[in-house]
Amino acid sequence: MFVLQTKIGISMLRPKDVRQLSDKINTMLRKDYVTYLLIFFICFLGGLVIAFGWHQIIVKRHAMPLTTSSTPTVSQSTGSAPALLSRLAATAITKMTPTAQSVQTVHGISSAQLKPDVLPALQTSLTPTMALGCDIILLIDSSGSMKHTDPGDYRKNAAKLFVSLLDRNDRIGIMGFGNSATLLQPLTQNIGQNRMAFLGAIEKISSKELYTNITEAVQQGLNELEKSPQRNRIMIMMSDGRIDLGSKERDDASQSILTGVLTELARKQIPLYTVAFTQESDRALLENMAKATGGSFRFAKEDKDVHVMFASIFESIKAPDMVPFVGESFTIDHEIREATVLITKKPGTALSLMDPSGKKHRATAHDAHITWFESSVFDMITIQEPSAGIWNVKLSTNEGNKVYVLTNLHLKSSFDGHNVVRGQTVTFDAWLEKAGGTVLERAVLENMAFSATVTGPDGKTSTVALSRTVKPGESRTENGLFFGTTPALATGDYTLDIVATGKTFQRRKTVPFKVIASAENQAMRQGGYQATPAAAHEEISWVAVLIKFGIINLAVIGLAASLFGIRLIIVKTRTKR
Repeated sequence: MFVLQTKIGISMLRPKDVRQLSDKINTMLRKDYVTYLLIFFICFLGGLVIAFGWHQIIVKRHAMPLTTSSTPTVSQSTGSAPALLSRLAATAITKMTPTAQSVQTVHGISSAQLKPDVLPALQTSLTPTMALGCDIILLIDSSGSMKHTDPGDYRKNAAKLFVSLLDRNDRIGIMGFGNSATLLQPLTQNIGQNRMAFLGAIEKISSKELYTNITEAVQQGLNELEKSPQRNRIMIMMSDGRIDLGSKERDDASQSILTGVLTELARKQIPLYTVAFTQESDRALLENMAKATGGSFRFAKEDKDVHVMFASIFESIKAPDMVPFVGESFTIDHEIREATVLITKKPGTALSLMDPSGKKHRATAHDAHITWFESSVFDMITIQEPSAGIWNVKLSTNEGNKVYVLTNLHLKSSFDGHNVVRGQTVTFDAWLEKAGGTVLERAVLENMAFSATVTGPDGKTSTVALSRTVKPGESRTENGLFFGTTPALATGDYTLDIVATGKTFQRRKTVPFKVIASAENQAMRQGGYQATPAAAHEEISWVAVLIKFGIINLAVIGLAASLFGIRLIIVKTRTKR
């Protein structure tokens, strides 16, 4: 229309008029160059904004979550890892359901019964098993700063505790790092005859190294795990420091290399768990390292708390059967074949353990079926074929006490935590399992109570009662499942403690999880929601934005040149006439 109007207007002008018009235009251009410069600047910014928006639309389209396949899986994303991350679970969960379901279900519950906002909080039980064994590399800081942050060498006893908690199906490697990384014990089967080798390697950890070469430690740990045929490969690092190689240039170069190593760990599905010592540690670095690989981060405010962090990592990896501590006592039932009691105490004190018969046991005097490991801040007591009844502990701190059991009666939950979005309703489930199947006997279920305690990042706790319905008003389920919900109101680290109480027994399961600010920060650690590796690791790529900006500018320039060319041709044609 503009061109047509231009043609009509020009056809009515004489050559003299055209020349006068051209002179006026030239004069206008000279006088109003500031205006045209402003128009150009506005067009420039407009093109940049359009290019950025174009780029973000493409990124979000590629990062859009994919729905799961027909397997009964309801899972959630976690972390900020680049690539599909390892999905960890502790034990194989295989259960019998009363009847076959023709619709997609989660533990026998139709997906249609679950509200969309709670679906991501339920976790599939079809997960890789840790019962088949793990290959685990321990990376332990040997830098000189440990003399100040861990003068009592508590990290050594914590490492010994962790090794003792693992079973014979696992292989363990131990590495110290400071100026460089040193392999103190290659991956070795965790059987009795190798225990002294593990303890000897841990004792070689020093606090004498001048620098802290975290990058080389992670790289050497990866090299060692790459020799492993195991599917379940894990790396655990405890450090009080940050990357320190003596100069900013070396530190920056090492940080750049570390980013690539972490990407490789994520690609190979090897999670890195990190433990930071004291307030002086680079918590942000260690936490980001864990997130980038699908692992998790623990922070020990004091060196004496590091064993509690290792126990938490053990629970996260293995999800052992537990019984709850009530004050200073715990109850053992006839289904339990072995109990490992972890008791935190005040430095320098001696614990005593009283069995149901009233007999006292101490580290220096106990029955033959009891093994007692004593340290300055915790004791680990293993009891073979423990007597049924109430056991009591004296002189504990009542903080961080645990009882891990080998039993025929298991408390299970498909919720394995990881990251939950703030504002989401967290729905979790629990059930009892025996001989590979869910306990369904009505007489047992009706005399049981399931409860949970949620501890938030501020240390405050709330109690949740579990019921046999997914949400109020529904008919209860008959598949042995109990459900509970809790809101995720604030970001930070949470702990979910589920307790099942019957007439003659108790079971406990602890699940740590993290509440994050936005679903966009979640990574693809679990199979339910997945994104392409590029979208998962995508930040703002200004190169891509500028390329799109150039394309837009070329299009605008081309359009303007075409219009100007048409105008020039018309003017010349009319001038000749």
